[in-house]
Amino acid sequence: SRSKDIIANVQKQAEELLKSSEGSLLEIKKAGDSFALRAKEVSEQMRLSLSTSKEYGNELSAQADSVAVAGSKAADHISRAVSVLAGKLQEVGSGVENVSAKIETSRDRLAEESERLVVVSTKALKASEDASNTFARQSNALFKAAQDAMKNIETIRDTEWKAKRDAFLSSAKFVVESMHSLSVDVTRMLEGEIQEKTWKSYQKGDVSAFTRRLVELGDKLPMDRIRDKYTNDSEFRNYVARFVRQFEEVYDQAIANDHGDLLGSTFFSSDVGKLYQILCTATGREPKRAKDMSGRKVA
Repeated sequence: SRSKDIIANVQKQAEELLKSSEGSLLEIKKAGDSFALRAKEVSEQMRLSLSTSKEYGNELSAQADSVAVAGSKAADHISRAVSVLAGKLQEVGSGVENVSAKIETSRDRLAEESERLVVVSTKALKASEDASNTFARQSNALFKAAQDAMKNIETIRDTEWKAKRDAFLSSAKFVVESMHSLSVDVTRMLEGEIQEKTWKSYQKGDVSAFTRRLVELGDKLPMDRIRDKYTNDSEFRNYVARFVRQFEEVYDQAIANDHGDLLGSTFFSSDVGKLYQILCTATGREPKRAKDMSGRKVA
């Protein structure tokens, strides 16, 4: 009974081993077929490689022949070029000797010219220094002469301005006195009666007494009355017109004779100037200085 079990077990293992051997043989066969296929492919690739190598060998052989021929030709060209170069070198050598000789000659001449140039330069420098010193002296003299001339010009200008100013003041004196006289008439026509105190001052020589009194009244003056009287009274209108005209003539002369506007400003701020502005305001007339300031710069 035990022997049967062992035999049965051995048979079973034998069968399993047989099956396993069959599978292994099948795998080995597949591997063999695959190896044979791969060997065939490798053989074909080796054949193609040998063919390609042969073709490359032939091409290399042909190129080597070409290189040899080209090398031979290049050697011939180089040989001829070397021969030509040797000839040129001989020519260059001869040329260098000639150039060296010329350079030596030029060097001697240049040395002589340099010495002469040094002598000439020294003389020129000396002459330049002398000319510079002379020019400096002349420039100083010219500068001093210019300063003296400017001082003389300023002196002449001052003298001329003073002469013009004195001439203007002399001529304006009579006009101003006339304007003060007109102030008497303007006062008389505005007030009817003249104050005794103002009249006595005028008779004693204070010609500006009436002008000053009208200016002192200032805002107290009856502007409406002055305006009506100027419109309706021809005599009063003539007095005012003469006063305004004479003031503007003197003012224009003051501006023309005084570039600093000192005379004009002084004259405009005087009593006659203030009375002129009052009369212009009362009669609706634009004062002269207002026109000058708006239309042009007063000189």
